[in-house]
Parts: sequence; structure tokens; C-alpha cells
Amino acid sequence: MKKPLLCTALVFLLLVGGYADTGGADGDITNAKIESFYTEELSLAVGQTDAGRYFKLSGVSASDIEFVSADSAVCTVESDHVELAVYCYYRVSAAAVGKTEIYATADGGRIVSPRIAVTVTDDKSAVTEEAETAAVETFEPAAAESTQAAATVQTPTQTDAPTSKAEPQSADAPSSDGHTAAYYVLNKNTKKIHDPACKSVGKISEKNYAETDSYANAVADGYAPCKICNP
Repeated sequence: MKKPLLCTALVFLLLVGGYADTGGADGDITNAKIESFYTEELSLAVGQTDAGRYFKLSGVSASDIEFVSADSAVCTVESDHVELAVYCYYRVSAAAVGKTEIYATADGGRIVSPRIAVTVTDDKSAVTEEAETAAVETFEPAAAESTQAAATVQTPTQTDAPTSKAEPQSADAPSSDGHTAAYYVLNKNTKKIHDPACKSVGKISEKNYAETDSYANAVADGYAPCKICNP
């Protein structure tokens, strides 16, 4: 009787060990994920391209990422460049009028990013504000992380401030995070920090407009300085 019991015990241990290694029956072995911080759809005109958006990778190598367009006749999507090994920028090229979705996958499709809605029109005036400024202003996570590492003061960020745009205040009042502006304007869609006098502020829609008096905490929340005004 000892041999059958021993064999049964060994088989049980092998099964348990294999289950533990794969993290369960579905084979989810890690917390690997592909994140997107963009909630607004991307609107482009036919013939236009945009490379200002990115996916943030956790436990996934950029070399394993595959970009997918649900309808490649409307737009195509491909890798553009990678920052800090985890920020994977992608380039969207509008081909024909229509609507589709783009996303990224890894590990044979087992890891999938959120889907990003894309609308392609023949009217260039209908493109999203971030596509309009992509050529002169690109989010740089490297700059954001270096600024965040240097910041030590954490005060509440007023990202839920009323959407009405306030008149620019004096930029001479010192703040606790070492920056001199009395307040900063935030674009909740493009995740940019602007000086109130920046020319890009006028292009921010009401729903994406917010203000904060803490530069450091805005950076901690994932915002990066505008490359035009460099607040």
C-alpha cells in the first residue's frame, strides 16, 4: 500500500506546484499589464498622424508588444519609440473616414491594453487638441520622473477644481515646491502642466481644464511640464 500512496502524493505535489507556478488555472503568472491614461477618443483627419500617446508597461517587455487596429482601413498603429523601458509610444496614421479602436497586446494576446477609440474625419478642424500640438509638444516621462524624484513636498492637487477658466494670477508668489507660479493649469487629457499664460491653455476644453497650486503633486499624479511654456 505504501507505493501507491507515495505515487499519489508525488502526483498531488506536482499538480499543486504546477498550479502555483502558473498562478492558477488561467495561467496568469504575474501582475503584468499594459496601462493607458487616455480616456478621450483620438480624433484625426485623413492623412494625419499622431505619436503623442503611449502605453505604460508593467512586467512586459516593449519588444513583446504588438499593436492592433480593429480596422486598418480606417487607421494603422505601430510602435514609435520607447522611453525609460516602460513608456511605449505609438504612432497612429489616419487612412480613411470612419471609427475604429486600437490597442496593444503581449504574451500571445493574453495581456491586452484598454482599447482607444479613434475617429477619422475629413475635417481637420475636428481633430483633438492633443493632435494639434503633438508636433511641438510631446509628453516626456523621463522629465516627469526626474522632477518627481526631486520633489519632496506633497500637498493636495486641485484636479477637481471648477471647470471655468480663471484669469491668470501673479506668477511672483513663491510656492512650497520651489516653483514660483501662484497656480498651474492642468490638461486632464494630455496630462500636461501649463503656466497660466501659456498659449496652449486657450486650446484646453472645459472638461479637461483644471488648476493646482502644487507643481510637485501634479507631477506625482502623472502630469508632465509643457514643452512650450516649461512652467
